Amino acid sequence: MAKNYRYQNSIKMLACLSILDLYLSYISVIYGGVAFLWRRAIAAYVDITQGSSDGRCLCMSLNLSDASKIKLITVYFPCSDASINYVNELSSCLGFLKSVIYTGEKVTVLGDMNFACDESHKGFRLCCDMFNPLCIFSCDALCSSADRVTYHGSSLAHSSFTDHFLCPTVFVS
Repeated sequence: MAKNYRYQNSIKMLACLSILDLYLSYISVIYGGVAFLWRRAIAAYVDITQGSSDGRCLCMSLNLSDASKIKLITVYFPCSDASINYVNELSSCLGFLKSVIYTGEKVTVLGDMNFACDESHKGFRLCCDMFNPLCIFSCDALCSSADRVTYHGSSLAHSSFTDHFLCPTVFVS
């Protein structure tokens, strides 16, 4: 029986960050689209803010009990390749993010980014250009799980770690 690696590891990463006390998860839908899942008990605290026209990004606001908000954005970035089409599609996603993220906000970007968070990947470098000035960084180091696989393809026996959390440094300090 195939495991749902992406879902299992998104829960592990949420547990590592302990931002939402496991009441919220996200999913990326195969062949495009994203969604948030939450328990009915917190529905009154959730506002869906905006979604990108291509279905790759969805922004919501979680209203906390102290009247503050955390903006959560789930993404499903295009598959990384060397084409100009990849750069254009990723730039479209980053343009959406730029339109909904404001300096000083509590923001977490999470989802299937289709690249590893290191300088060898063009997608990561493009994201850093946008996120670094906002002090939003990868939280992958906080995940202590020995199983750092978020995607496993049985047909090609390929595994990767392409689902990530990016958040302000104040969340992790």
